[in-house]
Amino acid sequence: MQNHVELENKGFMIRGMLHLPERDRCKVPGVVIFHGYTGNKMEPHFILVKLSRALEKLGIASARFDFYGSGESEGTFQDMTPDSELRDAKTILDYMRSLDAIDKNRIGLCGLSMGGYIAGITAGDYRDYVKALCLLAPAGNIKEIFESDMAEENKIGEGLFDVDGLILNAKARESAAKIDHIKRTSMFDKKVCIIHGDKDESVPYSVVQNYRNALKNSEFHNIEGADHTFNSAKWEDEVIKIVTRFFKREL
Repeated sequence: MQNHVELENKGFMIRGMLHLPERDRCKVPGVVIFHGYTGNKMEPHFILVKLSRALEKLGIASARFDFYGSGESEGTFQDMTPDSELRDAKTILDYMRSLDAIDKNRIGLCGLSMGGYIAGITAGDYRDYVKALCLLAPAGNIKEIFESDMAEENKIGEGLFDVDGLILNAKARESAAKIDHIKRTSMFDKKVCIIHGDKDESVPYSVVQNYRNALKNSEFHNIEGADHTFNSAKWEDEVIKIVTRFFKREL
């Protein structure tokens, strides 16, 4: 069962989808899924939709939302920062924990790219609420990505840059610069699954290695030949199989 959901955060509505498997009276585990920078709750080739539906078939609920300023959520992209996404992430996690159908002791987080960066920090900050974590090409280099997008040729105003039609505010980079994401993510001491394509040009392996070094209770899966968002049916299928097996085992 798939339902549209709206949540209020700081006076703005963030919108997403809740997938609930068929059940009797038993509570089910749940996974909160975070999208990446300039992305949305579906992501390329609908990989997050397919992931939610695969989890549902295994009896695991999931929630995937558009962050503030992205997709169908309120706000403008130029007001997006890592801090705003972390606030959204906590709101969504609290929502998942509040549902009668969900066993709040069996909740996982999963994030793609910047969503992985957000998922990791959120898991570390709220480690008592999260049982398992999955990071898909986690963009621990998001500050550097922002800096690249803030090239002079993209500048359209004071502190504003056009990134493929989306307006990036320099305050996003300033927000990222203040966050020690590895330290905060490393506070999560439960099971972690990290997935990365060895042809990822957005998040180099050295960034993923930092996560592997910080998360001692982690397993790593290399997707041979894959790019940043696993843009082939073969790579996508492999990612979804790894993620669903991980959460089925850990939740």
